[in-house]
Amino acid sequence: MIKTHKCKNGFQITHVHTNCKLFRIELVIKAGMLQEKRNQLGFAHFIEHLMSFFPSTKFPNSTLNQQMLNTYALETNAYTSENVCGYFVEGLTDYFYNAIDLMMQNYCDPVLDDTIFEQERSAVLNELQIILKNSNHDLEYLTQKVIFNGTILQETVSAEIENIKKNASLKNILDFRHSFYRPEITTMIITSNLSNSGFNKLCNDIENFYFKSTTSTSQKNGNIISPVTKLPQSDYSNFKFFYVKPRMEGPSYNILFYFPIPIDSYSDDILILKFIEMIL
Repeated sequence: MIKTHKCKNGFQITHVHTNCKLFRIELVIKAGMLQEKRNQLGFAHFIEHLMSFFPSTKFPNSTLNQQMLNTYALETNAYTSENVCGYFVEGLTDYFYNAIDLMMQNYCDPVLDDTIFEQERSAVLNELQIILKNSNHDLEYLTQKVIFNGTILQETVSAEIENIKKNASLKNILDFRHSFYRPEITTMIITSNLSNSGFNKLCNDIENFYFKSTTSTSQKNGNIISPVTKLPQSDYSNFKFFYVKPRMEGPSYNILFYFPIPIDSYSDDILILKFIEMIL
């Protein structure tokens, strides 16, 4: 059973009911690497690292936040793609509301914890260096240039490394977040054993407590900005495929088929089901 609630500011909450005593909360923002400008190259990836600790005015210390998650045996991770960024927390339902508060405080009133800033910059740069050394890097970069022709994703990994070193400051990263993490392009997907009335109450609580000062799509609520204009839609009209011979000598070739799923064409609660259906 799937239920969906849309808050007045556009923030969507979707609930997938389960009978087990485990929960998963995933916060999905429809903004990713494609929204970067040249001097923001790598910021979508970097902000995901920094926000995966969920620092906020209420919970400002990323290290303590991680310790709290570990104490409750909660699993957490984050990801970035071309047009999506996401964060999730999962674990026993005993700590469901602890996770909700941690994530929503971070979403509505984020801070950047400068004590982990350089640590996470190094982590991002290390990941990019590993990509550069990967034997499939040439194929992946060629694929990216073809698929995302005329976009920021034509830039090289080396350019991303240099930009993170040069332009990734606390202020620039937080400015990037303010521009693209917006309620009308955000969905919270909850898998739990909440009843219908429990889910309705949760939605009411989220709207009244976390978004209580939001009255229009042009006002600012804490650190959340809700401009009237929305992100431009990407063109997913072309199916791409090609092959390239890998660096290592041998008779084999790599071939890649790219089947773009236009994420904005589906409601979030059926996106995965539709994708599986299309494959089958």
